[in-house]
Amino acid sequence: MVVRVVGRSQGHPVMSTVAVIYKRGLEYWINGVVPATLARLIAEGNSVQPGVNFLLEAVDPAAFLAQLQDAGIELTEKLDEGTP
Repeated sequence: MVVRVVGRSQGHPVMSTVAVIYKRGLEYWINGVVPATLARLIAEGNSVQPGVNFLLEAVDPAAFLAQLQDAGIELTEKLDEGTP
C-alpha cells in the first residue's frame, strides 16, 4: 500500500510518500494484523476515541502505525520537495 500526499510547504510544492511493506507470501497477513492491532489498542484504552468513527479518526495514526511496526510491518517514508 502506498499513500502520497501532495501539498505546499513554505510556498513550495512537496509530496510525501509512505509505503507499507510486508514480506512476499504474507499478503493475507495484513488482513488480520490491522484489526488485531486495533482491538489491542481498544482493549488497552490507548489513544482511542469513543463512538463510531473512521479508523484514522478513532485512533491516533502515529500510535497505530507504531503498533503495526511492532507487529512486523515495515514502513518507508519519503519527502520530495519541488514539483510533485
